[in-house]
Amino acid sequence: MVFRHTLNAFRKDESEWDSVCVKNATTTVDGKTYQVLYFKLNMIISVGLLNILM
Repeated sequence: MVFRHTLNAFRKDESEWDSVCVKNATTTVDGKTYQVLYFKLNMIISVGLLNILM
């Protein structure tokens, strides 16, 4: 649900993708590498406030 609200914010041009998230590579125990998106705290708080106000 958080990711859906985040995508909606980008569709409405309310924020820029690079300013609120970072893509990092994470390696698991079995040696596979995955690209993971980490959102900055201000984006997480904003989405949380939207959920409270709805």
